[in-house]
Amino acid sequence: MHVAVVGAGIIGCAVAHELAARGVRVDVFDRRGVARGASWASAGVLAPWIEAHHRGPLLEMCVDSLSMWDSYVERLRTDGAPAFEYGRPGTLDAALTDDSAARLNDAAAELSASGVRADWIEGAAARALEPCLSPDIVGALRIEGHGFVEMPGVVEAISVAGRMRGAVFHQPADVTKIEAAPGGRVRLRIDDATLTFDHVVIAGGAWANRLKPGTPGVKPIKGQLVRLSFDLPPASHVLWSDVCYMVPWRDGTLLVGATMEDVGFDERTTASGVHELLAAAVRLVPAAADATFVDVRAGLRPAPVDESIPFVGPAPTLANVTVATGHFRNGVMLAPWTAARVAALVL
Repeated sequence: MHVAVVGAGIIGCAVAHELAARGVRVDVFDRRGVARGASWASAGVLAPWIEAHHRGPLLEMCVDSLSMWDSYVERLRTDGAPAFEYGRPGTLDAALTDDSAARLNDAAAELSASGVRADWIEGAAARALEPCLSPDIVGALRIEGHGFVEMPGVVEAISVAGRMRGAVFHQPADVTKIEAAPGGRVRLRIDDATLTFDHVVIAGGAWANRLKPGTPGVKPIKGQLVRLSFDLPPASHVLWSDVCYMVPWRDGTLLVGATMEDVGFDERTTASGVHELLAAAVRLVPAAADATFVDVRAGLRPAPVDESIPFVGPAPTLANVTVATGHFRNGVMLAPWTAARVAALVL
């Protein structure tokens, strides 16, 4: 079987690697390159009980995918992927107001009752656990098992593992048209060439609708993220709050995210976005005011227009086409789950 994957973000790369590992001939096409879209500006947070805290299908998907991440990392390493940072230190969701404290206290009780390792910690104890936290915090919800993976390094690693399994990456390569071909095959228009495949997977993120596969629509929501640098890691947990989240790396890098901007396909980094993130960072971790500013990144998350779960399934109007998009803020979280689901559908 010969499969084309359109899109080389974390979803497209994970799908390509999974298919290639199962013996499929895979070609990947992206008009910019590996991890140059939403994956470029992702903090790589793996925190389903925060990101998808409301019970329902999305939380179930995210929890299932989190359970796959340890073995997934080992598979990538076995397949020759270069090193990337991955950790499961847990999260601290800090409350800066009494209302937030009440909400997080209730969440701690609910999560504990459902078997999640979570507990509410009063302010002084939370600051003893993470001395970098502001003296203004009321307390924090600690959730064990949450973590992060280095972005965009893991996407590059997945693409290398895919290549080691035989996948071929074409970049830049702009897919502009998709249509049915004789014999149940699928034809792609790629720049000035026309190629035919047994199956096509559309994993184009916010740009998936360009090929009009007939699936529920997605719209771009811009997220900006800033990188700061400290001499030593400022925290041991992934930090969260109502104003921002922070991911500390072992080299002292601190990722601060993220804005939520409904501005169409505008990928510019802006002064207002940087100002918002830096102000939030200093409010949660005062020492961020003296950190070295490294850079700012922006990416467009694919948000389902109906605000539902991601669409991972057959294209309604084209045979032998599978679509995987609409992951919004959970693309990294859901990469192993999506790759396995798409491979099962394709095969």
